Amino acid sequence: MSTYVMSDIHGHFDEFSQMLDNIGFSDEDELILAGDYVDRGNQTAEMLRWMEKGPENALFLKGNHDAEFAECITIMAHLCESDDFDENDPSDTLKLYKAIVRIPEIRAAYFDYYGTIGDLISEKNVTLDELKRWADLIKEMPYVFKRTINGKKFIIVHAGYYEDDSVPHEKMEQFYIYARNEAYTAGGVKGAVIIAGHTPTIVNGMPMFTGGEVYRFYDKKKDCTFYDIDCGCGFKDSERFKNGRLACIRLEDEQVFYV
Repeated sequence: MSTYVMSDIHGHFDEFSQMLDNIGFSDEDELILAGDYVDRGNQTAEMLRWMEKGPENALFLKGNHDAEFAECITIMAHLCESDDFDENDPSDTLKLYKAIVRIPEIRAAYFDYYGTIGDLISEKNVTLDELKRWADLIKEMPYVFKRTINGKKFIIVHAGYYEDDSVPHEKMEQFYIYARNEAYTAGGVKGAVIIAGHTPTIVNGMPMFTGGEVYRFYDKKKDCTFYDIDCGCGFKDSERFKNGRLACIRLEDEQVFYV
């Protein structure tokens, strides 16, 4: 049995499927996905449909893109009040979406900022009923996964992790899915290995820049090892970041795989 971790698939279901083939993922293994399944790529529907029917040995953690995606769907559901509206009708869902994006206050609040929901509705005939199922799936996702393997304590999270009982739960959740530099300066746990994504290692100028390799940093003072496994798969369709790729790490030996 092996435990594999991936993050920041961003609607690139083909690359995700190829990675599963490359690592020989089986029913005997464990898969931890550390968030950001949606936006940027054009296979968000394929990814979420796989997750709905996903194997029992796969655990899905929540990322910031997923949380925002679910919030937008919740807004759509709240604004759907007509008795004549059919949640299973793609044309009704499209009419609802077009009406919502014309509301200035909602548009100004970055509703569907990446256009993912609009594309799902207009190009793939996704209905509000299916969107709501995906939103419910995301809302139930945990933020953190912990596992001790070979005497090492691994902590998997989307962006950053630290422990402080005095900090409000809501603030901790924001850190889990939005932390960037502070994930390293303020985060960390003594003696642990923290694996996260969120900040692409392919973006020059960021402290975690490696040109698209997995970033590894050991903080001697904290006795904590940090991994950033977001190697830019979400950006691979752009000319600027065409070398972006999907990364996967196996916890038993910390071996890294790429697609």
